[in-house]
Amino acid sequence: MQNPDIIINDMCICTGREEMQIPTGVTHVRQLTISLRKFIGIPVVTATVESPDSNGTMFCLWNINIVDQPNQTSIKFSAANVLFRQPSDFKYFVSYYVTGKIK
Repeated sequence: MQNPDIIINDMCICTGREEMQIPTGVTHVRQLTISLRKFIGIPVVTATVESPDSNGTMFCLWNINIVDQPNQTSIKFSAANVLFRQPSDFKYFVSYYVTGKIK
């Protein structure tokens, strides 16, 4: 769930927690793409991955891709099991914080 944006002058802070999805047939990987307001330049992104169901199986972020589009900024989070190619059926969530300059 994305929280309301915090705007201070020309700076914006976006936060949220969303469930990551399993790409087709690849249960050792999780992905999530979010769309946010348009940032000027590249925003600072901080994120963590966690699971309320996990018994200790950990996923870690291996890529955060920021895509500048005409009317918004899209961010794609990719995570994988730290145990190489080991499947997991648990739900995983990414909590994110995005900070940057807006118009």
